[in-house]
Formats: sequence, C-alpha cells, structure tokens
Amino acid sequence: MKSNYNRQYMLKLGLFSAGALLCLIPLLSLPTVVSASTRPQTVQIAALNDCVNDISEGFSVETRNYYVGICYTNKGSFYVGRTKKSGDRLVIPVSYNKAKNVYLAKNGEYTYTLDLNKNQLVIKLPNGNLYTDKVIRVIDS
Repeated sequence: MKSNYNRQYMLKLGLFSAGALLCLIPLLSLPTVVSASTRPQTVQIAALNDCVNDISEGFSVETRNYYVGICYTNKGSFYVGRTKKSGDRLVIPVSYNKAKNVYLAKNGEYTYTLDLNKNQLVIKLPNGNLYTDKVIRVIDS
C-alpha cells in the first residue's frame, strides 16, 4: 500500500513541477530591464528612406519593385535600395549630377541611376542590359 501511495505522490509532484515550469517559460523571453542612466545614448530611428542616425536631409522614392532612399549624412551621401519582394537592402555611396538631376551609385558591375527628370530608376546589369522601373511616389523626409 505504501508503494502505491509513493507512486501517486511522485506523479502529483512531477505534474505540479512541470506545470510550474511551463508557467515560468514565458518569463524567459521577456526583455531584460535595464536601470535608467543619466548618460545620453545614441538612438537609431529609421526614416521613411531607411536613413538612420546622422541624417541631415534625405528623401525616398517608390517604384513598382523598389524603395530607394537618398541619404545625406556627415559621412557622405548614400543610395539605399530595398526590394519590395525580399526586403534585401543595399547601402552604397552615391554621387549627384545637379545639371541632370541624376543620382548615380555603383556596386561592382551594377550601376543604379535615379533620374528625377524622367522619374525612373535604371539599373545597369553586368551583361550591359538595362532594367527600368518608373517612380510611382516621392516621399520627402
């Protein structure tokens, strides 16, 4: 009789322990609380054009397949391209031709041209082919 009692006791204790553990698991995924500091910290805020931190100016355009941001920072000007399909992002230095109102960015054998007069993004592929995507929206930030 005592053996049967021990088995039932151990089973109940095991079930209780498992239940208690299951209740504690959600607490493991909570973020750690950090005490407040009087020291200023850098905050990264993503603008509509994917520029962060030290942006002084910038704008974005949207095409059928891409979001393109032009970012002016204290480290230079950058082309930020993001595909709508996969969300992959490319950040590369960009130059601006004021006379033509064209931004030009090169990444290896690829050339990205944002032509604001023609409202289009032209991507020159390594094989020389051109891919053109019309600008459907301009977003000032």
